[in-house]
Amino acid sequence: MTSTRNNLAVSFTAAVDSWAVLSANADLWTANAGYNQDLGIAVGGGVYPTFAGQPEAWKESGGFAGTFSPNAAYAHAIIPVLSGVPYSARLQWKTNQPDPGTIFAGAGPIAGAYSPTRLTVQLVPNSSPLVISRKITTQPGLTGNDGRTWQDVDTSNLSLGFTPPAGNWWALTTANADLWTSTAGYNQDIGISVTGGAFPSAAGQPRPGRKVGEGPARSAPTRPSFKPACRSPA
Repeated sequence: MTSTRNNLAVSFTAAVDSWAVLSANADLWTANAGYNQDLGIAVGGGVYPTFAGQPEAWKESGGFAGTFSPNAAYAHAIIPVLSGVPYSARLQWKTNQPDPGTIFAGAGPIAGAYSPTRLTVQLVPNSSPLVISRKITTQPGLTGNDGRTWQDVDTSNLSLGFTPPAGNWWALTTANADLWTSTAGYNQDIGISVTGGAFPSAAGQPRPGRKVGEGPARSAPTRPSFKPACRSPA
C-alpha cells in the first residue's frame, strides 16, 4: 500500500552514475492494540525492485502494547543508479499482521498541522568513493550485557574503513536498526564508534549514542536513527 498517493512519491533521473541516498520518516501509530506498523521505500526503474512487491528498505514501528501513541519510524537505503535511467521512489506502509483496524501516520495536530511524513532522495555522483554503506539482513543478539560496555553489533559486516581525500572534510555517519528485547524492563542503546585521528573523543564511547525502548513492552521493534558529524582534518 502506497502512502498518500500523490505527495509521497519522487521521480528522478541521475545525470551521471550515482548513489541514491533514500530516506523516509513518519510518526506511526495504531488504533488497535496488538499490531505494529511497517514503513518502506519502494523503488522502480532500471533493475528495481530487487524483489517484486518488496521495498528496497523497510522498518517496523513498535506499538504492540499501546494505542494512539505515535512512534517515529525511519527507513534508509543507499542504492546505485545509472545515468539517464528514470527511477521512482514511493513511500509504502503495512501492518505486521492482518489487521481489521486502521493505522495512521502523523502526530498532533499542532496549529492544524500534523508532524511531517517525509520521503527524500539525494543523488551523490559515484566518480569517487565518497559514499560507503553496509547492511545486514540477519538478526544479531546481545546477551548478558552489563549496561555500560559498548559492543560491536557485527565487526565483519557493520564496520567501514575510509580515508578522506585531500583537504578538510565532514564525515556524515548514519546508522539505524530495529531494536527489541525479549525481556520486559530493559531498553537498547545504539551508537557509532569512530577511530583514527583524534577519535574516539572519549575512550570506549561512540559518537553519539541513542536509547530506545518500549517500557514494559517486549517483541515490539523500535528503530533509532541518527546522523553524527565528525570533522576530518587535512
